[in-house]
Amino acid sequence: MKLIVGLDLGTSTTVAYYRMEGSEEAPHALGDGRTSTIIIPTLLFRREGTLQPTEYGVKAEESVKLHRKGTLIQNFKMDLLKPAGSEERQAAEAHIKEFLSRHIFRLLWDQTLSLNFDTVLLYVSYPAKWTPGMSEFMEEIVKEAAQESDKPRRDIRIEVKGVTEPEAATYNFVVNRKKQLAEYGFLQPGKKTNVFMLDMGAGTSDIVIFQLSIDIDGVIHIDNAIPYPRVDNPYLCGGSEIDRMLQGYITDYFASKGIDILPKENFRLVEVKDYKEIGISEQFNKSLEAEFPANLRLFVTRCFPQRGLEAVESFRLDKTLFEQITHEHWEKLYALIEAAMLNYPYASAEDIDLLCLTGGHSQWYLVENLFNGRGIGTLGRAGEANNHVCFSKLIRENWRISSIKEPCPQISVAQGMCHIGNHITFNHRSANNVWIQFAINDKESAREKVMDFSQELPYEANLEMKLGTISQQYAKETNDDYRGYIKVYTGTTPDEDNFEIIPLSFTTGFLAAILNVKYDVRAQIKLTIEDNNIIRVNGHLILTPQISHFWERFINTKDIAFEKSNRTDTGEQTI
Repeated sequence: MKLIVGLDLGTSTTVAYYRMEGSEEAPHALGDGRTSTIIIPTLLFRREGTLQPTEYGVKAEESVKLHRKGTLIQNFKMDLLKPAGSEERQAAEAHIKEFLSRHIFRLLWDQTLSLNFDTVLLYVSYPAKWTPGMSEFMEEIVKEAAQESDKPRRDIRIEVKGVTEPEAATYNFVVNRKKQLAEYGFLQPGKKTNVFMLDMGAGTSDIVIFQLSIDIDGVIHIDNAIPYPRVDNPYLCGGSEIDRMLQGYITDYFASKGIDILPKENFRLVEVKDYKEIGISEQFNKSLEAEFPANLRLFVTRCFPQRGLEAVESFRLDKTLFEQITHEHWEKLYALIEAAMLNYPYASAEDIDLLCLTGGHSQWYLVENLFNGRGIGTLGRAGEANNHVCFSKLIRENWRISSIKEPCPQISVAQGMCHIGNHITFNHRSANNVWIQFAINDKESAREKVMDFSQELPYEANLEMKLGTISQQYAKETNDDYRGYIKVYTGTTPDEDNFEIIPLSFTTGFLAAILNVKYDVRAQIKLTIEDNNIIRVNGHLILTPQISHFWERFINTKDIAFEKSNRTDTGEQTI
């Protein structure tokens, strides 16, 4: 039997859902201990002066709120966007593996101890804008963490598959809203419904636009689904950006009153996040001013009795001021929404029949205003000339805007992965263009485009790339005389920041070196792009010696197989 698990390793919270194969429902939520808690803070806390210095999840959060001495490690998932081999990237990889193996999977095995299964099908989510290589890395590190954790039995087999966060949220939306979709006439044989889904997390905001339909057999079809943003889009638009803006505003406010607050010690981002989601969001939904954060009030009034009390009592934060403080965030988010819609080739903004908002960030009252015509300032306001898209159906009929908030929006991705394949067919399309480039020694091919944006996935291409005759270039440090690479670029353009590299090298041998033999160099390449956007490359590097017939018996054509394999500690690929 299989245990099916959806793991959403979020920037600020981690959620896991599971169900046994054959069960239609995914009723079990994974939480700290054996409680009904389904949200696990993605936190590590290194305590000072204790026998067990590292705390995870809820315990780490408690230590922060109690101002215990130690080091808080948070938002480390986003450091995977740092350059491969950098100190931040290596630290992020280590923290993710530790958090999963020592905390999340221990909870999972504890909760499923009484279930009879021999295989775990583990779906793990990742943002839409991650490069194919980063997505593959996520699969690898999750599998390693699951295998290294204390499994209940040694014979449990673990299969890991990657899924983009907006795709997983799509499954959850369709399954949980199937009845309502049918009641509103969106699920009728022969009819296509254009859906815009916005999944708003702490680290990124992801979009997927798709066409929803149902056939006469009752099977739901998700067609022409394209995730966004592309890997080269500069915007993240995660809720943590707002946290930093609020933290900076409050710190500057107190500085203007002659009171110095050290954010890393007195008002950490995890506390800012709580203030934003409880003290601000809930109050603003009631059209009230936001109260001052209680934990910071206690610190300020205790350390600065007179000035602190005056500063706290004069502090005000209402909707107008909040929108001014965070305006840059909403500008980026609206640019993301516009770009996704303008690049979708199967429907225009006027054709969107349904908007679904999910993720922890979606509960903000402001988000709907970018679609319903009310706008945030001039952004998204109906009739504004500077807006490039107009969701006319959503503006006319606000009931077409749906938010997944029950029991809480953060579970949408994890729960959705447990529904994959559950009477739904998903037609994937690429979010990026793809190019390939081949180089050996001093010769480099042009970048050859192998796939266009919106191509149906999975996709396969076979190429032969020739570089002509190349002289040896012996390198002492590497002990080879032919070296180069295959680069695979993804994005809107073949940008140097968005490629995966496969290093190639070969030593031709003593006799060939003595005779200074030149080789004709070519590569036969097979490129496969899976429906989760992961790119796999393998093939042959073929070196044909340019020699007289006499020497052919001693120096033959070299045929060297290569493939994209496990990462080295520099983040590169080895052959």
